[in-house]
Amino acid sequence: MSMKVALKETPFFFLNGAYQLFGILHEPVRPDHSRDGVVLCAPFGEEKLIAHRVLVNMARSLAAVGHAVLRFDFMGEGDSGGGFEDSTIASRLSDISAALSMLKEKTGSKKVGLLGARFGATLALLAAARNGVEGHNV
Repeated sequence: MSMKVALKETPFFFLNGAYQLFGILHEPVRPDHSRDGVVLCAPFGEEKLIAHRVLVNMARSLAAVGHAVLRFDFMGEGDSGGGFEDSTIASRLSDISAALSMLKEKTGSKKVGLLGARFGATLALLAAARNGVEGHNV
């Protein structure tokens, strides 16, 4: 018998420089204030559409066991501002940094991690090195 855990999912916009990014914060209704946080980094282009349901389920599963999770759209994708044609590896790494900062700000998470799929995993690895994100298991 599975037990459903009450989750809170909050859509919002946050700034990265001159443009807004769209994100959805997944949290347990009764958060543990010492919980870890995770930023999900989606794959590139059409692969993001294919992986969307998997990423939503992953975010909900992680939140169900006590983690705060932020899914977001990179610049020029989904509901985020900016032009897709202006998106670069540098802008995507900057978007991940902004997402990490926003997750910490909104949840108070001290320890945050990155989880990515396909090209999002490559970006997550690069962003982890740049942002001092240490490896840990969730």
